[in-house]
Amino acid sequence: MIVYYHGSITPERLPEAVSVAIRRMAGRARLRIAGYEAPGAHGYVRHLVGSDEGGSLNALIEYVGMVPRRILLAEAARAHIGLSLMPFSSGDINMNHMAGASNKPFDYMAAGLALLVSDLPDWTRMFVEAGFGLACNPADVDSISAALGWFVDHPDARTAMAARARGKIEAEWNYDTQFRAVLEFLEST
Repeated sequence: MIVYYHGSITPERLPEAVSVAIRRMAGRARLRIAGYEAPGAHGYVRHLVGSDEGGSLNALIEYVGMVPRRILLAEAARAHIGLSLMPFSSGDINMNHMAGASNKPFDYMAAGLALLVSDLPDWTRMFVEAGFGLACNPADVDSISAALGWFVDHPDARTAMAARARGKIEAEWNYDTQFRAVLEFLEST
């Protein structure tokens, strides 16, 4: 099972607990990271991967580098689980109100992935209760391990979550659908 993350790479967005949980899975799951180290996080990818080479195809944690936006969803579609984790508390007001604002879970859903999100009320309501994925405590290795273990042990349920997520994007959470009323209004005036 491939767990996937793309975007700015920081300890806040991709906690070290994820890499520890992946290693605990003893080969049952791998982590693929695409993106860039944000300012202030220099060397963090090397720390997560455990080498200067960015990993290898057989590595549990692989860094694929910066991926152009035009092929980012294709890269995501090669995985099974999309990580969209937010800290439980932050001094950054933007970080505290990211459910619905972050494009990351929607990218993953469009690519046909099930989600692993932070166990925050707004994230749980939006993504977990709707049946698109599971929630965990992003700072707790045991919580992440339990969620990943569930995904590994329930491949049919994971696939169903991914299908529901992709279906939601196709049917409702897309620009054509969201802006239809606005376009109709503009065309009628």
